[in-house]
Amino acid sequence: MRISRLVIGLFLAITSLTVSAQDYTNLYQTASPFNGNDAGKLSFRIENANFIRNHEYDSPVIKGYTLTGLWVRPMVEYYASEKLRVQLGGHFLKYHGQDKINKISPWFSLTFRPTDYFEATVGNFNNDNNFGMIAPLHEPDHFLTEKPKASVQFKYFKGRWDAEVWLNWSKFIEENDPFQERFAVGLRADYQFYNQNDWDLRGTFQFVTTHRGGEIDTSDDRIESIGNKGAGIKWTKKCGGSLWGGTAMYLDYKDFTNRGERAFEDGKALYVDGYWKNNGWQIGAGFWSANKLIAPLGRKIYQSVNELDGSKYPDRQLVSGRLCKTFEIMDGARFGLETDAYFDLKESTFSYTWGIQLIFTESFFIKKLK
Repeated sequence: MRISRLVIGLFLAITSLTVSAQDYTNLYQTASPFNGNDAGKLSFRIENANFIRNHEYDSPVIKGYTLTGLWVRPMVEYYASEKLRVQLGGHFLKYHGQDKINKISPWFSLTFRPTDYFEATVGNFNNDNNFGMIAPLHEPDHFLTEKPKASVQFKYFKGRWDAEVWLNWSKFIEENDPFQERFAVGLRADYQFYNQNDWDLRGTFQFVTTHRGGEIDTSDDRIESIGNKGAGIKWTKKCGGSLWGGTAMYLDYKDFTNRGERAFEDGKALYVDGYWKNNGWQIGAGFWSANKLIAPLGRKIYQSVNELDGSKYPDRQLVSGRLCKTFEIMDGARFGLETDAYFDLKESTFSYTWGIQLIFTESFFIKKLK
Protein backbone atom coordinates (compact mmCIF):
# COMPACT_ATOMS: atom_id res chain seq x y z
CA MET A 1 0.00 0.00 0.00
CA ARG A 2 2.75 2.42 0.94
CA ILE A 3 4.71 1.55 -2.23
CA SER A 4 1.71 2.16 -4.47
CA ARG A 5 1.09 5.54 -2.81
CA LEU A 6 4.74 6.41 -3.31
CA VAL A 7 4.65 5.52 -7.01
CA ILE A 8 1.43 7.43 -7.63
CA GLY A 9 2.67 10.42 -5.67
CA LEU A 10 5.98 10.44 -7.57
CA PHE A 11 4.13 10.34 -10.87
CA LEU A 12 1.89 13.24 -9.89
CA ALA A 13 4.79 15.30 -8.57
CA ILE A 14 6.69 14.87 -11.84
CA THR A 15 3.71 15.66 -14.05
CA SER A 16 2.22 18.55 -12.07
CA LEU A 17 4.76 20.70 -10.34
CA THR A 18 3.13 23.73 -8.75
CA VAL A 19 2.26 24.69 -5.22
CA SER A 20 -1.20 23.44 -4.36
CA ALA A 21 -4.23 25.68 -4.54
CA GLN A 22 -2.42 28.84 -5.58
CA ASP A 23 -4.97 29.68 -8.28
CA TYR A 24 -8.61 28.71 -8.25
CA THR A 25 -9.90 31.77 -10.09
CA ASN A 26 -11.50 29.79 -12.92
CA LEU A 27 -13.14 26.98 -10.97
CA TYR A 28 -14.17 28.30 -7.57
CA GLN A 29 -16.39 31.16 -8.64
CA THR A 30 -20.19 31.47 -8.67
CA ALA A 31 -21.06 35.03 -7.62
CA SER A 32 -22.58 37.32 -10.24
CA PRO A 33 -20.76 40.64 -10.74
CA PHE A 34 -22.67 43.72 -9.68
CA ASN A 35 -24.45 45.33 -12.64
CA GLY A 36 -26.07 48.70 -11.97
CA ASN A 37 -27.66 48.65 -15.43
CA ASP A 38 -30.10 46.02 -14.11
CA ALA A 39 -31.82 48.58 -11.84
CA GLY A 40 -35.47 47.63 -11.35
CA LYS A 41 -35.03 44.06 -12.60
CA LEU A 42 -36.25 41.03 -10.65
CA SER A 43 -34.59 37.69 -11.48
CA PHE A 44 -34.37 34.13 -10.24
CA ARG A 45 -30.77 32.96 -9.88
CA ILE A 46 -29.27 29.57 -9.21
CA GLU A 47 -25.67 28.84 -8.19
CA ASN A 48 -24.41 25.26 -7.98
CA ALA A 49 -21.13 23.44 -7.29
CA ASN A 50 -20.66 19.68 -7.80
CA PHE A 51 -17.45 18.09 -6.55
CA ILE A 52 -15.32 15.05 -5.86
CA ARG A 53 -12.14 15.76 -3.87
CA ASN A 54 -10.06 12.72 -2.87
CA HIS A 55 -7.16 13.48 -0.49
CA GLU A 56 -4.68 10.58 -0.23
CA TYR A 57 -2.43 11.96 2.50
CA ASP A 58 0.63 10.16 3.83
CA SER A 59 1.41 13.03 6.18
CA PRO A 60 2.20 13.29 9.90
CA VAL A 61 -0.19 16.21 10.36
CA ILE A 62 -3.39 15.04 8.64
CA LYS A 63 -5.20 11.87 7.59
CA GLY A 64 -6.63 11.31 4.12
CA TYR A 65 -10.29 11.90 3.38
CA THR A 66 -12.74 12.19 0.49
CA LEU A 67 -15.31 14.87 -0.26
CA THR A 68 -18.07 14.07 -2.74
CA GLY A 69 -21.27 16.03 -3.01
CA LEU A 70 -22.87 19.20 -4.22
CA TRP A 71 -24.39 22.41 -3.03
CA VAL A 72 -27.12 24.47 -4.63
CA ARG A 73 -28.08 28.06 -3.87
CA PRO A 74 -31.41 29.22 -5.36
CA MET A 75 -32.31 32.84 -4.79
CA VAL A 76 -34.39 35.78 -5.91
CA GLU A 77 -32.25 38.75 -6.99
CA TYR A 78 -33.53 42.31 -7.22
CA TYR A 79 -31.72 45.51 -8.16
CA ALA A 80 -33.53 48.13 -6.10
CA SER A 81 -31.44 50.84 -7.78
CA GLU A 82 -28.29 51.16 -9.82
CA LYS A 83 -26.36 51.13 -6.53
CA LEU A 84 -28.23 48.53 -4.47
CA ARG A 85 -28.79 44.79 -4.98
CA VAL A 86 -30.83 42.43 -2.79
CA GLN A 87 -30.60 38.61 -2.81
CA LEU A 88 -32.86 36.27 -0.83
CA GLY A 89 -32.69 32.48 -0.94
CA GLY A 90 -31.11 29.41 0.61
CA HIS A 91 -27.94 27.30 0.57
CA PHE A 92 -28.22 23.49 0.59
CA LEU A 93 -25.20 21.18 0.94
CA LYS A 94 -25.57 17.45 0.28
CA TYR A 95 -22.83 14.80 0.55
CA HIS A 96 -23.28 11.77 -1.69
CA GLY A 97 -23.80 8.52 0.19
CA GLN A 98 -26.02 10.12 2.84
CA ASP A 99 -29.80 10.41 2.73
CA LYS A 100 -30.02 13.75 4.48
CA ILE A 101 -29.19 17.28 3.40
CA ASN A 102 -26.10 17.99 5.49
CA LYS A 103 -26.31 21.77 5.78
CA ILE A 104 -29.23 24.12 5.22
CA SER A 105 -28.57 27.84 5.56
CA PRO A 106 -30.63 30.91 4.63
CA TRP A 107 -29.06 33.30 2.14
CA PHE A 108 -29.66 37.03 2.50
CA SER A 109 -27.24 39.44 0.87
CA LEU A 110 -27.45 43.20 0.47
CA THR A 111 -24.79 44.80 -1.74
CA PHE A 112 -24.24 48.56 -1.93
CA ARG A 113 -21.98 49.96 -4.67
CA PRO A 114 -21.90 53.76 -4.43
CA THR A 115 -18.96 54.14 -6.84
CA ASP A 116 -17.25 52.15 -9.57
CA TYR A 117 -14.42 51.24 -7.19
CA PHE A 118 -16.05 50.45 -3.84
CA GLU A 119 -18.49 47.72 -2.86
CA ALA A 120 -19.99 46.78 0.52
CA THR A 121 -21.98 43.61 1.23
CA VAL A 122 -23.83 42.90 4.46
CA GLY A 123 -25.39 39.57 5.33
CA ASN A 124 -24.09 36.63 3.32
CA PHE A 125 -21.19 36.99 0.92
CA ASN A 126 -19.35 34.65 -1.42
CA ASN A 127 -15.79 33.41 -0.94
CA ASP A 128 -15.09 33.20 -4.67
CA ASN A 129 -11.46 32.69 -5.67
CA ASN A 130 -10.61 31.89 -2.03
CA PHE A 131 -10.69 35.66 -1.36
CA GLY A 132 -7.49 35.84 -3.43
CA MET A 133 -5.59 34.21 -0.54
CA ILE A 134 -3.03 31.43 -0.63
CA ALA A 135 -4.03 27.96 0.61
CA PRO A 136 -1.73 27.91 3.71
CA LEU A 137 -3.74 30.86 5.09
CA HIS A 138 -7.22 29.94 3.86
CA GLU A 139 -8.38 26.50 2.70
CA PRO A 140 -9.90 26.63 -0.84
CA ASP A 141 -12.10 23.61 -0.05
CA HIS A 142 -14.14 25.89 2.23
CA PHE A 143 -15.82 27.07 -0.98
CA LEU A 144 -17.23 23.55 -1.34
CA THR A 145 -17.97 22.46 2.22
CA GLU A 146 -18.61 25.42 4.52
CA LYS A 147 -21.88 27.22 5.12
CA PRO A 148 -22.01 30.67 3.48
CA LYS A 149 -19.88 33.37 5.04
CA ALA A 150 -21.94 35.97 6.87
CA SER A 151 -21.54 39.44 8.36
CA VAL A 152 -19.84 42.06 6.20
CA GLN A 153 -17.44 42.35 3.27
CA PHE A 154 -15.80 45.39 1.67
CA LYS A 155 -14.05 45.56 -1.70
CA TYR A 156 -11.92 48.39 -3.07
CA PHE A 157 -10.51 48.40 -6.61
CA LYS A 158 -9.18 51.70 -7.88
CA GLY A 159 -6.04 52.58 -9.79
CA ARG A 160 -3.20 50.38 -8.60
CA TRP A 161 -5.10 49.06 -5.56
CA ASP A 162 -7.16 45.88 -5.31
CA ALA A 163 -8.25 45.12 -1.74
CA GLU A 164 -10.83 43.07 0.13
CA VAL A 165 -11.67 42.81 3.82
CA TRP A 166 -14.31 40.61 5.46
CA LEU A 167 -15.75 39.56 8.80
CA ASN A 168 -17.30 36.09 9.03
CA TRP A 169 -19.30 35.52 12.22
CA SER A 170 -19.53 31.74 12.24
CA LYS A 171 -20.97 31.16 15.75
CA PHE A 172 -23.37 33.56 17.46
CA ILE A 173 -24.16 33.23 21.16
CA GLU A 174 -26.97 34.27 23.46
CA GLU A 175 -26.83 34.61 27.22
CA ASN A 176 -26.00 31.33 29.03
CA ASP A 177 -25.19 29.44 25.85
CA PRO A 178 -22.82 26.52 26.66
CA PHE A 179 -20.47 27.36 23.80
CA GLN A 180 -18.31 30.30 22.71
CA GLU A 181 -18.80 32.77 19.90
CA ARG A 182 -16.49 32.39 16.92
CA PHE A 183 -15.54 34.76 14.14
CA ALA A 184 -12.75 35.39 11.66
CA VAL A 185 -11.44 38.51 9.94
CA GLY A 186 -9.60 38.46 6.63
CA LEU A 187 -7.77 41.08 4.59
CA ARG A 188 -6.04 40.95 1.23
CA ALA A 189 -4.50 44.04 -0.34
CA ASP A 190 -2.59 44.08 -3.64
CA TYR A 191 -0.75 47.10 -5.02
CA GLN A 192 0.41 47.21 -8.63
CA PHE A 193 3.96 48.52 -8.89
CA TYR A 194 4.58 47.88 -12.57
CA ASN A 195 2.44 47.12 -15.63
CA GLN A 196 4.29 47.45 -18.94
CA ASN A 197 5.44 45.25 -21.82
CA ASP A 198 3.08 42.43 -20.75
CA TRP A 199 4.64 42.37 -17.25
CA ASP A 200 2.56 42.87 -14.11
CA LEU A 201 4.25 43.18 -10.71
CA ARG A 202 2.29 43.59 -7.48
CA GLY A 203 2.96 43.71 -3.79
CA THR A 204 0.56 41.64 -1.70
CA PHE A 205 -0.42 41.61 1.95
CA GLN A 206 -2.70 38.94 3.43
CA PHE A 207 -4.02 38.67 6.96
CA VAL A 208 -6.37 36.25 8.76
CA THR A 209 -7.27 36.24 12.42
CA THR A 210 -9.59 33.86 14.25
CA HIS A 211 -11.25 34.43 17.62
CA ARG A 212 -13.33 32.37 20.02
CA GLY A 213 -14.63 33.74 23.31
CA GLY A 214 -17.48 35.82 24.67
CA GLU A 215 -18.68 37.17 28.01
CA ILE A 216 -22.25 35.87 28.29
CA ASP A 217 -21.70 32.14 27.62
CA THR A 218 -21.25 29.45 30.29
CA SER A 219 -18.45 27.58 28.54
CA ASP A 220 -15.31 26.79 30.55
CA ASP A 221 -13.14 27.15 27.44
CA ARG A 222 -10.67 30.00 27.46
CA ILE A 223 -10.68 32.95 25.07
CA GLU A 224 -8.33 32.53 22.12
CA SER A 225 -7.19 34.90 19.37
CA ILE A 226 -4.77 33.77 16.65
CA GLY A 227 -3.33 35.79 13.80
CA ASN A 228 -1.63 34.90 10.52
CA LYS A 229 -0.23 37.37 8.05
CA GLY A 230 1.91 37.29 4.94
CA ALA A 231 3.60 39.80 2.66
CA GLY A 232 5.41 39.44 -0.63
CA ILE A 233 5.17 39.90 -4.38
CA LYS A 234 3.07 38.49 -7.22
CA TRP A 235 4.03 38.68 -10.88
CA THR A 236 2.66 37.68 -14.28
CA LYS A 237 4.08 37.80 -17.80
CA LYS A 238 2.07 37.34 -21.00
CA CYS A 239 3.85 35.40 -23.73
CA GLY A 240 1.70 34.91 -26.78
CA GLY A 241 -1.31 32.91 -25.65
CA SER A 242 0.37 31.80 -22.43
CA LEU A 243 0.54 33.40 -19.00
CA TRP A 244 3.51 32.87 -16.70
CA GLY A 245 3.30 33.92 -13.08
CA GLY A 246 4.36 33.36 -9.51
CA THR A 247 4.18 34.39 -5.88
CA ALA A 248 6.77 34.74 -3.12
CA MET A 249 5.61 35.47 0.43
CA TYR A 250 6.91 35.53 3.98
CA LEU A 251 4.32 34.48 6.57
CA ASP A 252 4.09 34.44 10.33
CA TYR A 253 1.80 33.16 13.06
CA LYS A 254 1.06 34.56 16.51
CA ASP A 255 -1.06 33.33 19.40
CA PHE A 256 -2.15 36.66 20.87
CA THR A 257 -3.59 35.10 24.03
CA ASN A 258 -0.32 33.34 25.01
CA ARG A 259 -1.99 30.86 27.35
CA GLY A 260 0.17 27.91 26.34
CA GLU A 261 -2.78 25.94 24.99
CA ARG A 262 -1.42 25.87 21.45
CA ALA A 263 1.67 23.82 20.63
CA PHE A 264 3.56 26.97 19.64
CA GLU A 265 3.05 30.65 20.44
CA ASP A 266 4.56 31.96 17.21
CA GLY A 267 5.96 30.72 13.94
CA LYS A 268 7.00 31.67 10.42
CA ALA A 269 7.06 30.31 6.88
CA LEU A 270 8.25 30.91 3.32
CA TYR A 271 5.92 30.33 0.37
CA VAL A 272 7.14 30.37 -3.25
CA ASP A 273 5.39 29.23 -6.41
CA GLY A 274 5.48 29.63 -10.17
CA TYR A 275 3.03 28.57 -12.87
CA TRP A 276 2.21 28.45 -16.56
CA LYS A 277 -1.34 28.75 -17.95
CA ASN A 278 -2.63 28.31 -21.47
CA ASN A 279 -6.00 27.40 -22.95
CA GLY A 280 -7.42 26.13 -19.67
CA TRP A 281 -4.27 24.22 -18.66
CA GLN A 282 -2.19 25.08 -15.62
CA ILE A 283 1.20 23.64 -14.66
CA GLY A 284 3.93 24.99 -12.37
CA ALA A 285 6.31 24.47 -9.42
CA GLY A 286 6.49 25.50 -5.77
CA PHE A 287 8.12 25.19 -2.35
CA TRP A 288 6.96 25.57 1.28
CA SER A 289 9.19 25.90 4.35
CA ALA A 290 7.69 26.51 7.79
CA ASN A 291 8.81 26.67 11.39
CA LYS A 292 6.12 26.26 14.07
CA LEU A 293 3.43 27.56 11.73
CA ILE A 294 -0.22 27.21 12.78
CA ALA A 295 -3.03 28.63 10.63
CA PRO A 296 -6.50 27.59 11.88
CA LEU A 297 -8.23 28.35 8.55
CA GLY A 298 -5.36 27.18 6.31
CA ARG A 299 -4.84 23.89 4.48
CA LYS A 300 -3.88 21.30 7.10
CA ILE A 301 -1.03 19.66 5.22
CA TYR A 302 1.00 22.88 5.59
CA GLN A 303 0.64 23.02 9.39
CA SER A 304 3.25 22.18 12.05
CA VAL A 305 0.79 20.41 14.36
CA ASN A 306 -1.52 17.41 14.00
CA GLU A 307 -4.81 18.72 15.39
CA LEU A 308 -6.15 15.21 16.04
CA ASP A 309 -3.46 13.94 18.42
CA GLY A 310 -1.50 17.13 19.18
CA SER A 311 1.81 15.80 17.83
CA LYS A 312 4.30 18.50 16.87
CA TYR A 313 6.37 18.83 13.70
CA PRO A 314 7.98 22.26 14.09
CA ASP A 315 9.99 22.21 10.85
CA ARG A 316 8.10 21.46 7.65
CA GLN A 317 9.35 21.48 4.07
CA LEU A 318 7.18 20.55 1.11
CA VAL A 319 7.65 20.45 -2.64
CA SER A 320 4.18 20.36 -4.13
CA GLY A 321 2.67 19.90 -7.55
CA ARG A 322 -0.47 20.73 -9.48
CA LEU A 323 -1.97 19.96 -12.87
CA CYS A 324 -5.34 21.42 -13.77
CA LYS A 325 -7.54 21.59 -16.84
CA THR A 326 -10.65 23.77 -16.96
CA PHE A 327 -13.29 23.43 -19.68
CA GLU A 328 -15.56 26.42 -20.31
CA ILE A 329 -18.81 24.69 -21.27
CA MET A 330 -20.82 27.88 -21.63
CA ASP A 331 -21.18 31.23 -19.93
CA GLY A 332 -21.69 30.31 -16.27
CA ALA A 333 -20.74 26.62 -16.58
CA ARG A 334 -17.24 25.18 -16.07
CA PHE A 335 -15.87 21.66 -15.71
CA GLY A 336 -12.51 21.11 -14.03
CA LEU A 337 -10.07 18.25 -13.54
CA GLU A 338 -7.22 18.75 -11.09
CA THR A 339 -4.52 16.88 -9.22
CA ASP A 340 -2.08 17.98 -6.52
CA ALA A 341 1.02 16.21 -5.20
CA TYR A 342 3.17 16.86 -2.13
CA PHE A 343 6.60 15.55 -1.26
CA ASP A 344 7.53 16.04 2.40
CA LEU A 345 11.30 16.65 2.46
CA LYS A 346 11.51 16.05 6.22
CA GLU A 347 9.44 12.86 6.39
CA SER A 348 10.29 11.57 2.87
CA THR A 349 6.62 10.86 2.13
CA PHE A 350 4.32 11.54 -0.81
CA SER A 351 0.73 12.69 -0.62
CA TYR A 352 -1.61 13.46 -3.46
CA THR A 353 -5.12 14.65 -4.20
CA TRP A 354 -7.34 14.65 -7.25
CA GLY A 355 -10.60 16.39 -7.93
CA ILE A 356 -13.46 16.85 -10.35
CA GLN A 357 -15.64 19.96 -10.22
CA LEU A 358 -18.65 21.13 -12.22
CA ILE A 359 -19.82 24.68 -11.57
CA PHE A 360 -23.11 26.01 -12.90
CA THR A 361 -24.68 29.45 -12.53
CA GLU A 362 -27.61 31.02 -14.36
CA SER A 363 -30.00 33.95 -13.95
CA PHE A 364 -33.57 33.96 -15.26
CA PHE A 365 -35.24 37.32 -15.80
CA ILE A 366 -38.73 37.55 -14.25
CA LYS A 367 -39.89 41.12 -14.76
CA LYS A 368 -38.94 44.77 -14.36
CA LEU A 369 -40.66 46.33 -11.39
CA LYS A 370 -39.88 49.95 -12.11
